[in-house]
Amino acid sequence: MFKRVGLIAKTGDARIPDTLHTLLSFLERRRLEVFLDKSCAQLLEAPHLTVTETFVGSPIDLVIAVGGDGTLLRAAHQISNHKVRLLGINVGHLGFLADLSPEEIPERLDAIFDGQFVEEERMLLQSHVIRAGKTLCAQDAVNDVLVQKWNIGRLITLDIYVNEQFVHRQRSDGIIVSTPTGSTAYALSCGGPILHPAIDALALVP
Repeated sequence: MFKRVGLIAKTGDARIPDTLHTLLSFLERRRLEVFLDKSCAQLLEAPHLTVTETFVGSPIDLVIAVGGDGTLLRAAHQISNHKVRLLGINVGHLGFLADLSPEEIPERLDAIFDGQFVEEERMLLQSHVIRAGKTLCAQDAVNDVLVQKWNIGRLITLDIYVNEQFVHRQRSDGIIVSTPTGSTAYALSCGGPILHPAIDALALVP
């Protein structure tokens, strides 16, 4: 099922190295090829492993993010345009996305690597800033895209279109365009609804 695994980790947390060592021992016991990003390479003394600047273009079947939801989202941005599965191991507080705990590594990961898992696809947003017909910047987002005035606190008027059809005129200091994944993050704190990950919908939250 999985033969080549990439590891990415949160930095600045004293609990991470022990989890990485446990994870690395498990992967080597399964005789899997392991790739490290720079954050992991700094925490692990494993000169025999391949260190990469980015997992984009690497022959990886699975990326494991060790840290929390933020670390998992960082990994998701790296592999968003590639068909690579992503698994999160949560070290610390409650994780909405990274829900596997370090204590579950041997038992749960054995089951996953034996093919006992359910794959869940998540929506990805593509945002473009276009002015005078030219694209100034473009960015992918797993959680949300925020449109606001550069000086926060001043109201702006936003015309919202869906498929080139006018939907709504909003006067506020900004608006959040949230995926179902992002509906439990910033959008929720601003009063937005919680969307089930399987729903093909976006939330617009002023």
